[in-house]
Amino acid sequence: RAQREIVSDIPEVADLGTRPDEAAEQNEEFANVRAAFDQLDDNCRHLLTLLMMEPQLSYEEICEQWGRPIGSIGPTRSRCLERIRKLMP
Repeated sequence: RAQREIVSDIPEVADLGTRPDEAAEQNEEFANVRAAFDQLDDNCRHLLTLLMMEPQLSYEEICEQWGRPIGSIGPTRSRCLERIRKLMP
C-alpha cells in the first residue's frame, strides 16, 4: 500500500512569482488558518487531517481510521469547518 502524505503541508513562504504584498497576505491567511485549526478539538483535527490525506482516502478508510460511522463524516466535517470560520479573525 502506498504511503500517504498530508496535503496540509502548505509552504510557509509564498511563491517567488507573488508580489510581496500578496505574499504577506497569503502568509498571514495561512497563519490564521493554522492557528484556528490548532484550536479545534482532537476529533475535528483528526477528521480534517484524514480528509486532506494524499492520495485521498475513501470514506470507508476514513471511518476505519477515525473510528466513527460513515454517516457522521459530512455533518462532523461541516461543524468543524464552521468552528474554523468562527475562530478566524
